[in-house]
Amino acid sequence: MLKDEDLLELLLAQCQQGDYAPRCDVIRPGDPSDTLYYVVEGSLSVQVRDDSGQAFVLAYLHQGDFLGELGVFLDTPVRNVHVKTRTESKLAKIQYARLQELLQGELASRRADYLRMFGEHLARRLMQAERKTGDLALLDVTGRIARVLLDLAEQPDAYTHAEGVRVNVTRTEIARLSACSREMAGRCLRDLEARQLIVSEGRSIIVKGAGKATALLEDV
Repeated sequence: MLKDEDLLELLLAQCQQGDYAPRCDVIRPGDPSDTLYYVVEGSLSVQVRDDSGQAFVLAYLHQGDFLGELGVFLDTPVRNVHVKTRTESKLAKIQYARLQELLQGELASRRADYLRMFGEHLARRLMQAERKTGDLALLDVTGRIARVLLDLAEQPDAYTHAEGVRVNVTRTEIARLSACSREMAGRCLRDLEARQLIVSEGRSIIVKGAGKATALLEDV
């Protein structure tokens, strides 16, 4: 069985790659669902909007993440999410039809390996979604924001800081990630800062002692 790195190398050789500026739309609701994406570099947000137009962030994607892998297994005619870049990004993409040709042709001997790899990515995404649903049911807003900050502190675009880990995120983004209003997010962040659990610095937040994964949640 080939390692995922080797599988990716073979797949990327068949993909188109392109550079995207920050805050660039990659997918909009209603777009045809015909392409698999892979994040080579950068960071993206996956959002949905409710009936009132309020945006919620489902996930952030980083280097090594797939986008649209569900379409490898199921026929989904159109997209229902809004995906845009957060930073300068490089994406690789391949149409599902072309991917199926490869898996039935020159990559046929590795078909099971590719389906396993795509399935594992989907399973991790499902586990994250289940935990987020549990957080909405079991945690108050401050607890959800604490969870969001801990998750962000473990992402590849976080930075080590003398007091913990620095994450680049705005109050609006935190509100969308934790399913609350921007005003509520601001109040909760001020509360966490008053308790010396975080430090706000402009468009970034220092999560103190983020290396202890449960400390922040235990304190809230």
